[in-house]
Amino acid sequence: MSFGQEIGVTVLQLARAYAAIANDGLLPTPYLVSEIRSTNREIRRLPARPPERVVTAATARTLRRFMTRVVVTGTGQLASIPGYTAAGKTGTAQKAIPGGGYSRDRYVASFVGFAPVEPSRIVVAVVVDEPRGKYYGGEVAAPVFSGIASETLRLLGEPANLPEHAPAILTADLSLGRRAPGPPRQTSCRRRTASAAATRRRTTFFRT
Repeated sequence: MSFGQEIGVTVLQLARAYAAIANDGLLPTPYLVSEIRSTNREIRRLPARPPERVVTAATARTLRRFMTRVVVTGTGQLASIPGYTAAGKTGTAQKAIPGGGYSRDRYVASFVGFAPVEPSRIVVAVVVDEPRGKYYGGEVAAPVFSGIASETLRLLGEPANLPEHAPAILTADLSLGRRAPGPPRQTSCRRRTASAAATRRRTTFFRT
């Protein structure tokens, strides 16, 4: 049986491979700059390279199904995202020792995945170098994936595809604060009006 921890890749290469699985077998080329704007208002657009097929669409669908089970019932359950489907894989690798062999107390923990599963919108790769205490990818990196992916999907405005599992939305009034107990203070009509206006300022947060 092969053992894969001797394979070395960068985090970007790893994320790109998962992007191909999420993209029906088409390997995208990552880029940081989409256009260049000069001081004379000229805009030079830099088109992205077309993706390259590296596996068949059927193979990619099979891998997505396997990776979804990792999050639902496997070692990556802590990577689940409230309100969304997610897929990915945990990783726990011993670090190589100079001269040969592998360390028994130095690890690299990882979780790489994508969400939603169909169709996928984002790929997130989390790699933790030499975690202390717990060191399995499902315990160390998977929760970080969940937090990053959840907030990213919210900022992108991606609608939940599991609405029955979506987090409840609460409103909390942060303008009142907490007052020490004591006799009520007399306030002028102007101050009462200002206080009433302040209570209308509310903030929204998500309960997970």
